[in-house]
Amino acid sequence: HTGFRFYVISMVITVGLIANHPVVHLYHKLPNFVAILCLFGIVFCALLYVKVLLCWKANYETLPPGTINYPLTATTLLQTIYLAKCYYLEDGYMNVS
Repeated sequence: HTGFRFYVISMVITVGLIANHPVVHLYHKLPNFVAILCLFGIVFCALLYVKVLLCWKANYETLPPGTINYPLTATTLLQTIYLAKCYYLEDGYMNVS
């Protein structure tokens, strides 16, 4: 409920800030920018693919069978709990009492 209200507020502030500045030239250059990003992504993925083919054993952390990677597990749990808390209490963060 409150997320949409703050979205509208941020859009009104943004329009107010950029109303006096010409940004039409950015709009006309957007297709070129998107094309450059797509080409960069394809080249980057191809380079990663070649790296994996050539250096497939590099930077590979081996753990003994049956062990748990505790840092990865802790990071995953903390991020999951934080996101769940944010979504559960989303309206509570915006209320000022």
